[in-house]
Amino acid sequence: MWEVFKIKPIKYVPNSLSIIRMVLSVALLFFATKPWIFLAIYFASGITDFFDGKIARRYRVESSIGSKLDTWADAMLFVAAIVSVAFLAKLKIDIIKCLIPFGICTYHKLVNVMITKIRFNTWNMLHTILSKNIGGAAYLSVPAFVLLGEINFYVILTMSTFACVVYIEETVTLLKLEEFDVNHKGYIALAVKRKLSRAKAS
Repeated sequence: MWEVFKIKPIKYVPNSLSIIRMVLSVALLFFATKPWIFLAIYFASGITDFFDGKIARRYRVESSIGSKLDTWADAMLFVAAIVSVAFLAKLKIDIIKCLIPFGICTYHKLVNVMITKIRFNTWNMLHTILSKNIGGAAYLSVPAFVLLGEINFYVILTMSTFACVVYIEETVTLLKLEEFDVNHKGYIALAVKRKLSRAKAS
C-alpha cells in the first residue's frame, strides 16, 4: 500500500517538468544579453528535458499528452534559444549565410510535422536515435556560441547538413509507419543494429 502511495504522485512529475521547460524557454528571451544567467536557465531547461522522459519510462507513466508536451517543450526551447543567440544576444553572426542552411533543414522538419499531422492526426515529432543525436549537438552548440561570442557559419552548415540527412530518414519512417510511434528508433539505426547482430552471429 505504501509503495502505491509513494509512486502515485510521480505520474505528474514528467508533465510538470515539460511545463517548467516551457516557462524557462520564455525566460531565455529576457536574459539573452546576460550570458551567465542565460546559460544557467538554458542548462536548467536541459535538465528537465533529460529527466521528464526518464521518469516517465522508469515509472511507466508515459501518456499521449505527456509525449506532446515533451515535444512542444523541446520545440519552444529550440526556438527560444535560436531567437536569443541569433537576434537578441548581439553575437557576431553573418545572418544571411547562416539562415540559408538553417532555413532549409527547418523547412524539412516542418514538412515532417505536417506529414505527421496528415497521416496520424497528431501534432508531434519522432524521437529517432539520429534526431536525438542531432538535437544533442544543437543543444551543446548554443552555449558554445554564447561563450565564444560568435555564431560560426561552418558549424551551422555542418549541423544543418547532418540535420537534413536525419530529417530524410524521418520522412521515410513517417511514410512507412502503420501507426505513429514517437519513440521509433528510425530505419537507419535499425538497419545498423541488424547488420551488427548478423556480424556477431557469424
